[in-house]
Amino acid sequence: MTTLLNRLQDVTEALHTIGENEAYIEEMGGGILCIWIPRKPYHFVFGVANETWGADIYLNDEFQDGQSINTNCPSDETDAHKIALALQDSVNGYLYPLV
Repeated sequence: MTTLLNRLQDVTEALHTIGENEAYIEEMGGGILCIWIPRKPYHFVFGVANETWGADIYLNDEFQDGQSINTNCPSDETDAHKIALALQDSVNGYLYPLV
């Protein structure tokens, strides 16, 4: 049986293979595990609390209330590479929006 930690480790490893070398897992308290993707001065904190993967956003270590991003990747997706690409795409979309 795959645990959440195993899933997050697989996704983090997949993120490393696509260039997100600084991505890491952090326990947020109360047993909540998240994947952090740092892109200075931002940190994107991804989790699976909803139906799709999503992230809270921190700027210079300050939580940005009301700022979050969602992906179209379901929380129950099992393909770590597909998840990693969805997370990276959402970060890139936030940082470099098409105008």
